[in-house]
Amino acid sequence: MNSTLMNNFPNIFHKVANRVKEYLIDFSYSIENNKIEKLISSYKKLPCSKINYDKFSMEFNYIYFLVNYWKGAKIAIDEATIVPKKILDLGSGSGAMALSYLSWIHHKIGASNSYVNIELILVDENVYQLNYAKKIFKLVEPLFTNIRCNITFQNCEVKDYLKNDNSFDIILLSHLLTENYKSVTDIFHELENLLDLRGEIIIVERIKDPVWYSIGEALRDLFLTSTIGSKKFNTENLPLISHELFSNIDALRTKYMILKNSSQISKKLLIKKYFDAWKGKSIKDVRRIFTKNAKYYNNLHNDPIVGIEGICEYWNNKVLPQIDPQPSLIRMIDWGDDIFIKWSSKFFLCNEQIHLKGYMIISIDITEGKICQLEECFTKKNN
Repeated sequence: MNSTLMNNFPNIFHKVANRVKEYLIDFSYSIENNKIEKLISSYKKLPCSKINYDKFSMEFNYIYFLVNYWKGAKIAIDEATIVPKKILDLGSGSGAMALSYLSWIHHKIGASNSYVNIELILVDENVYQLNYAKKIFKLVEPLFTNIRCNITFQNCEVKDYLKNDNSFDIILLSHLLTENYKSVTDIFHELENLLDLRGEIIIVERIKDPVWYSIGEALRDLFLTSTIGSKKFNTENLPLISHELFSNIDALRTKYMILKNSSQISKKLLIKKYFDAWKGKSIKDVRRIFTKNAKYYNNLHNDPIVGIEGICEYWNNKVLPQIDPQPSLIRMIDWGDDIFIKWSSKFFLCNEQIHLKGYMIISIDITEGKICQLEECFTKKNN
């Protein structure tokens, strides 16, 4: 047997898959064979049109849940590097990808005889899929003795959730983009704001899916590094309902991409977010990019504003009244944990155009990936 096809999965993955399989087998008494054939035929088409989960949810999970679970498991085992505190599974369906990642986390920390607290949010626009997710996670949760998991199931459209102001260590996109291939660029730009500066976005799609072209195009404008690869592994001894449906399946194949911030790109992204917050006059974004106890010197001769609430109050008084602010980064110099910035900005205030030119030094808390101190001075000219 080719060593690249070996499926030496840790025991927890088999325990979880077997428990899910016991649940899914009961579906066989209710599903219709003609619906299965129609679903398989539709799913093979590329690009994949949106599946009517109101009609095919039971059949889809019966056929594909464990297939997608094992694909996610292989990616997690080979590529995962961080044990996250907050996970978002966007377009989660019934949660196969999230479940594979939880299985990996349990395995990862298993030898330490400790546990971790994790917040997991599953978002999907189909209530039937989320209801299956609730049942499956309830069944397998007792197996994760190393995890204290707070799970939220949110029924809404992807575009609506992207307006959320949370941030996540891990964002999972499993076969979401193929059904939203016309919106890949918009989705990525929003996800960039939801991703923690030390976080990762994990994308899983079929190997020959044309959505990979859209993904490549969308990456051009992102402050993220990417790693792309594919997996192929033998299905022997894996709990899979699909064995009974596809006699020719002897290996599973999938393609993945991992997006993350390098340390240098993280700093650039943080500065970009600061100037975007200024331009958008967004207090919500200010709360995302400053630490709780950050210090803000708006003039080097004044005492600092201390704490995020004080900084937000300052922005309320000084930034929000600006009309059409146009901040511009002229130059940025990296000084280790500090960044030196030369900037300018134009805006209207009380029917006058104001032109500012200034400098700032931004200090970054590496552990949080946020601004812990900002010192700025500037000159003002009324046009």
